[in-house]
Amino acid sequence: MRPVIQRNTKHRPAPAFSPVKRSPIKMLLISGLLSLTTTVSGCGDSSDHVQELTPVRITAPSHWNSGNITWQQCPVVSESDQRLLDDFFRRHPAFSGSPEFTGEPVGFSSGTANRRFIWLRETPNGTAWSCIDFVSGKFLTSNGEGIPWQS
Repeated sequence: MRPVIQRNTKHRPAPAFSPVKRSPIKMLLISGLLSLTTTVSGCGDSSDHVQELTPVRITAPSHWNSGNITWQQCPVVSESDQRLLDDFFRRHPAFSGSPEFTGEPVGFSSGTANRRFIWLRETPNGTAWSCIDFVSGKFLTSNGEGIPWQS
């Protein structure tokens, strides 16, 4: 076994600080440069600007086919439809307050209990949609780009 070698662990004091004398002209230049840099740093062309989107103005058809189901447009979301949506959002809080489901949806029905609610929104890439289907007592959510009744 080798003996432990101790090194000199004596701490030396830090060198004394001696202030450097600066001329008033240099100080004025440095101060002016610092002020100019601070003022200009927030200006200029920025690619992180918010793009204003035009509102969606798409007319829903009176009826359309999806697979083997024909959907008829409902002129307004009825009270029973609103209760159905309220119940859905209460049971599935992850969807509640989502920007994909804001505003008034376009409602469709394909029978007495089947409902489809579609929210349209404009994005930088075009139109996007989100949908909640209530079919045969079950629900399904979906989303996509473009117009849902044209796909």
